[in-house]
Amino acid sequence: MGSMLYRGVTAASLAVAVLAGSAGVATAATATTPSTSSTHFQRAQQKLESELSARVTRLANLSSDVTKSTTLTAANAAVLRAKLTAEQTSISSLVTAVPTYTTMAQLNAARTVMLRNNRVFAVMSPQVFETIGADAVLASDASLLANQSTLLAEVNSLIGQSSYKNALNHYNDFVRRTNGIETKMDRIDVAALAQTPQGYPRNTKFFLYANRAILGANISLAYAGYDESIISLSSGGTAAS
Repeated sequence: MGSMLYRGVTAASLAVAVLAGSAGVATAATATTPSTSSTHFQRAQQKLESELSARVTRLANLSSDVTKSTTLTAANAAVLRAKLTAEQTSISSLVTAVPTYTTMAQLNAARTVMLRNNRVFAVMSPQVFETIGADAVLASDASLLANQSTLLAEVNSLIGQSSYKNALNHYNDFVRRTNGIETKMDRIDVAALAQTPQGYPRNTKFFLYANRAILGANISLAYAGYDESIISLSSGGTAAS
């Protein structure tokens, strides 16, 4: 009997101790560990802050690219600067506001502004790169076009000679390529600058097309330069002989 009482008392005491200990652990956990929802919010907030920081850096780099370009036209540079300034202002306001937010609704609204109203990577970046690229091609093309009358004179100096027909073919190819480059790159400039963040993702197809067009124009420039060299060598060789 005494043994049973001892065991009963021990069991009861143990139950009380366990309950008391559990309550203490629960109280400590509640006091030191943030709730799941709080942790989720903090991670989402930090992620958004990091994404905004990346966009601040990208916009600064894009602005530097515009400033450093020696072939970008004044008009196109002005349009790009205005677009970049608008996005920098928008993103900077979010950089300031987001750390003060306390709800997911606020974070979601900020993310919508970051993406739909700006599109720094998906729209602004290719817009700057391709406008600069198209203007660089146009500048090189303008240098070639400036030599067109000289090349024609060189070709005409070969009339009656065996090298005339080959030189004329290269001249015609030169004219076709240089004029085609000018027309296409002018269109790329206009279309690239007209793109907006709200046009995403539809305008992705345009940016892919423009990128290929600029690459093709650079190849055409190389061929036009080759045509120019052949004509000059033909006329130079004839004069030397």
